[in-house]
Amino acid sequence: MAGLDPFSSRRRFALARTLALVLVVGSLAAGGWFLTRSGGRGQPEDPAHVLIVGPTPELVELLEREGFDVAQASASAAVSQGRSYDPQLAELPAMLEYADRSGFGYVALDLAHGERYAFDALELERVGSGVGEAGVPPGSTFAVLGVGDLTGTLSFGGPIPEVAHDKPAGEFVGLMLALFDQPDLAKARDRQATNDLMIRFDSAGTLDHLEDLERARDRMARQAEAWRELGVARAEGEVASVEFAQPYERVVAWPLANGSVLEASLPGAWHSLDGLDSSWSAERRRSTRAQLWIRTWDPDASALGPRERCPALPETVDLDAFSVAPEGDALLIPATRWIADLWVLDRGPDGAAAPGCAFTRADPIRRLAEGELGQARSSGRTAEVLDGRLQWADARMRAYRQVQLRDLELRSYGLRWLGGATVVAPGVLTLELDAESSDAGSPAVVVWVRLPEPRVEDRVEVALVPLAAVVAPLRAPAKPQRSKPETATPEVAPSAPAVSEFAILDLFPLPASEDAPGPALIALVDGPESASLIELRWANADAPWANALDASYDLDAVLRSGSEQVRARVLTTGLPAEAHDLRVAPDGGRVAWVAPANDEDEADGGDPSADPQRTLEVFLLALDDDQSVGRDRAPRRLTTNARSDSQPRFAGPAHQLLLVDSRYHPDDRLPVIESTRALVLEP
Repeated sequence: MAGLDPFSSRRRFALARTLALVLVVGSLAAGGWFLTRSGGRGQPEDPAHVLIVGPTPELVELLEREGFDVAQASASAAVSQGRSYDPQLAELPAMLEYADRSGFGYVALDLAHGERYAFDALELERVGSGVGEAGVPPGSTFAVLGVGDLTGTLSFGGPIPEVAHDKPAGEFVGLMLALFDQPDLAKARDRQATNDLMIRFDSAGTLDHLEDLERARDRMARQAEAWRELGVARAEGEVASVEFAQPYERVVAWPLANGSVLEASLPGAWHSLDGLDSSWSAERRRSTRAQLWIRTWDPDASALGPRERCPALPETVDLDAFSVAPEGDALLIPATRWIADLWVLDRGPDGAAAPGCAFTRADPIRRLAEGELGQARSSGRTAEVLDGRLQWADARMRAYRQVQLRDLELRSYGLRWLGGATVVAPGVLTLELDAESSDAGSPAVVVWVRLPEPRVEDRVEVALVPLAAVVAPLRAPAKPQRSKPETATPEVAPSAPAVSEFAILDLFPLPASEDAPGPALIALVDGPESASLIELRWANADAPWANALDASYDLDAVLRSGSEQVRARVLTTGLPAEAHDLRVAPDGGRVAWVAPANDEDEADGGDPSADPQRTLEVFLLALDDDQSVGRDRAPRRLTTNARSDSQPRFAGPAHQLLLVDSRYHPDDRLPVIESTRALVLEP
């Protein structure tokens, strides 16, 4: 469009009609009738004549195909034209004045690009989907105002906000819906509009197109509601949950040290190209560029607040290159291929983590091998086990360090921070030891490492505990079974399982206590019959450290020292063999996991051939003095639904929330989506 010409059109018949209208209006104006009528001023309003105020020129042609005469202007141009009649007019009145003088029936305001207008200052009836008493309904891409004799109604339109619409489909949907919510155009739905409008709309098939758009919007709204109903529906005995994701939105979440939850959302995968059909984009689903949000813990309500932006952090991050510290008090965000920025959660005078999203960017840290970020510490360190080697970096170091411990291979990605400069990881001995040092055929060990200061290159202290010492309480001789009196068979004690029948699955750090101030942890150990949780603490205040880089380092002696000084205590046994993703609360008081539950309450009727991923449910167990899991001490089942849950992790100041990744499939037209929600636990 060249300049601001309200009568420009891409169709010859529209231009001819407009020129004829100008001649008629000119003759009427000469007679003085038009200037004295009770409605508008200037040319008579034509309900088929629409002024689009906005930046999307494609809408002119799209709306012309529906039988309208259309012109387009920028907001500033429309306001300027209106103020040429009255310089004192505000923004919206100036646009309406210009439209009134020019014979437009409606002004259509594009809202899809962040535009804001003072609609509340207009005393007009509001119509359209989602309209409230004030403000703009969510998802609105257009607002339409009647002009002159057609004034009195403000209508809004747009697709449902949960579905991303490609340009200009979302704007066109809103434009059409908002226009046909205006009273004079709405009459066309039951063929009560003027003959001119009905001829236009019949010729263009406008009403059929409008019906298709409305049906599509209603269908998408039902799909979104099905998602929400899936989150609200709870079976008897199931705990309440907090849904983090919008319908069909992928969300990842991490607990923070202050009780809040950091969220990363990947919007836009549920989208529509034309406003008629929606789908889940595999390409957009693969995108890892996520928006960051925060849900702040509200101590008065004992609940998480709504999702809010986190102004202290970058608006978006790449989830493939983003790391949250296990303690939830630090983040690593790549700055370059070799360097990452450390973001640390502020702490108050009492040492407690500040509330909300109080992150501050600290010193950069060198990334590890192949650009790995590792697991960050707020103290300015990061570490990880990669390819069996321990790697770490410090904010004061120019390069990362790595060490291959002598005769020992650590489990990759098995590292856990215990506090300060101490890390722990499962490992495997790579040489044969004498029988006194290690159980034959059981090379597994738990490895404590105290990382050196940045400029110390000749010292890496370790402490080792062989698997035999870890599982010793499980192999303790059971009480002999007495034979019957009539037999001469002596008492028989059940044989203890071999150490080689056990395996270390995972390690969970424990906080230091007054009784045991040294580094401690809980080991998840798989056994011949079931899995167990075993607490490991040192007899003294600290581990029996030995410098693994010293020439006099004696592996046999280190193993014997670890066996003698570790204190192993069984916390629970009998954990189900089918348990997955087991996690221990940071205070060691509870444990959660997911496991299949193909019972009669499930939608598959207990069919064992059903997809087991669909029936993974969440279980919770309190850890106390009663060590065995059985009939009298069964774990509590927290969920009973058609979704499958995974990766439980404790959140909240008192660990009263359990974040879980859930699989959603409420509508057969859309695929299974994995997102995150929080289960609300009893304190």
